[in-house]
Amino acid sequence: MRWKITSLIVMTAALLCACDHSVDDKLAAIKAAERSLDMAPAVFAEKFNQTLPEVLFRTKGPGSASRRMARLYVMDVDRFLTNDQPRVFEISVGMTHTTLLGSMTTEGKLKTVGVLLTERTQAARDEFFLCAEATGKVFVNEALLPTITRLTNSALDFPGQRATEVIGDKVFSTEVTGQGLLFQIGQKQ
Repeated sequence: MRWKITSLIVMTAALLCACDHSVDDKLAAIKAAERSLDMAPAVFAEKFNQTLPEVLFRTKGPGSASRRMARLYVMDVDRFLTNDQPRVFEISVGMTHTTLLGSMTTEGKLKTVGVLLTERTQAARDEFFLCAEATGKVFVNEALLPTITRLTNSALDFPGQRATEVIGDKVFSTEVTGQGLLFQIGQKQ
């Protein structure tokens, strides 16, 4: 009788241990599947702030106007809005309040970064391309404006479909969403 109780306790303990490992294995698999851009939001904001004046200088030309304009687009890390979602950031920059948004992994690294165009004005469109190019330059050191323009035109020509292009180990995509036109950068899977 005693050996039955002992074997029952041993079997129960073995089952409990197996359950704990399966949960750990599932959590480890989920964590491994989360591909990040390997950059913290604060580092992204700092690099964006450094890259934007270069993009402005190239598109708007030299002069104090470019330096003054760059101040309008400074991304303040303290202003990241979480909207009660700890793994999402959203911030508006510029005169037309272009929205930069992103999602984060459980470790706090950026998983995706995007720029959202919500207005149909020429000023908003110019600001969208400026922010999209500066965002892309944070991750890839290439001429990106032709790629972003091509992806944007493709997304506008075929609403509901995502236009994508792989550059290095990053995936650049553009699509029309319910909120507007979204340009997004993520890690290649």
